[in-house]
Amino acid sequence: MKIKLYRHIDFVLIITLSLLTTYFYFHYQPQITAGNGKGWDGISYYQIYQNYIDQNISSSVIHPFCKRIGLPFLAAQLKISGTKAFLYLNLFFGVLSILLTYATLRIRHGKFISVVCVLPLLFYIFSPIRFPNYYPFTVDPPAIFLYAIAIYCLAKKNYLFATLGLLVSCFFRESGLYYAIILNIILFFMGEVSIKRSLLFFLFIGIVAISMIGVQNGTCNGSQLNAILTWALLKFRSFNGILKILSALSLTLAPFVMVAFDFKNIKDSDVVFKLSFIMMILSIIMGTLGGLDTTRIFYISYPLYVLFLASNLEGKNKLKITFFCAGGLIANSFLSRIPEPENYIPNNDISGLFSLFPDHGHIAISLSIIVYWIILGIISHYIDWDLLKLYLFKRLHSKKI
Repeated sequence: MKIKLYRHIDFVLIITLSLLTTYFYFHYQPQITAGNGKGWDGISYYQIYQNYIDQNISSSVIHPFCKRIGLPFLAAQLKISGTKAFLYLNLFFGVLSILLTYATLRIRHGKFISVVCVLPLLFYIFSPIRFPNYYPFTVDPPAIFLYAIAIYCLAKKNYLFATLGLLVSCFFRESGLYYAIILNIILFFMGEVSIKRSLLFFLFIGIVAISMIGVQNGTCNGSQLNAILTWALLKFRSFNGILKILSALSLTLAPFVMVAFDFKNIKDSDVVFKLSFIMMILSIIMGTLGGLDTTRIFYISYPLYVLFLASNLEGKNKLKITFFCAGGLIANSFLSRIPEPENYIPNNDISGLFSLFPDHGHIAISLSIIVYWIILGIISHYIDWDLLKLYLFKRLHSKKI
């Protein structure tokens, strides 16, 4: 019994850390006051929630938020205030997403790498147990949880349930449909599923895609294609826009890329590794074209590509990994309160909410993030990590003697 408990002590520690971190942010982080405590998108989600409470579905809700009915519907089933309902559900799904992602990592990796790779879900700006305390009316944590289910099933090579997890996520964020389509196209061409099973999977996808046309709350007018083209034009029309995209992606990717990033591994790797890499590329595309909040949109799909990031850390110096892991936590201001926005409509802000990530802030924010990573890269370049590891080992060993 003791041996079994020892084998799972890391899971106990991760559960404890997740709950303590949730408790810390719950008491440490005040709720946003902008938009009467609902922010921006949250106004629409709260409106859907009210529609379910009052059975009044005639009011207009902005596209595409009108399609994201999952969490408002669940919140409406709880006999508590809307703010508490959204917050508690988000924190519940957030904790589960962390535990499930860690379980997925442990299928293929050791404890050290698994812990390092789960820390972004605990401490980064848009962490599903951090950000909801600031912004309760968000629908991201349940989507993150369902992505975590999908990657767990992929790691187990249960492609049907991975597909179903992505399809259910469509009712929280519609991007799950695109992930499901790409996933099953890749599975077919990799020879992982038969033609018969592939047709079954696409039947499920087709049913969900058709149902999503009619699934909405309130009057819902808008086109996803028009929105993508509009956002792409806004982002790529200048060098500043491109710089903002790169710095936004770096807040999640840089700590891993700067330790190691070897494309040579992809060709000879197994199917799960390749699928995780493809999910990362698709997430970059969605983060870039899926809206103005590149940092958040890319981060949301973290569970889908975490196995690729973890595999790139295998065999690398643990001190170097720890160095850049700490750098990622600092870049995401993990010990700071998320502040109120300086302006409700972003205006090249250099302080407040939009100073924490580059999407809406002054271009100086993007430059400072890039410079920060360059400085860490220079420091790392001049450190002999293997020699440092040997030195610390000798010091610790001598103290024991």
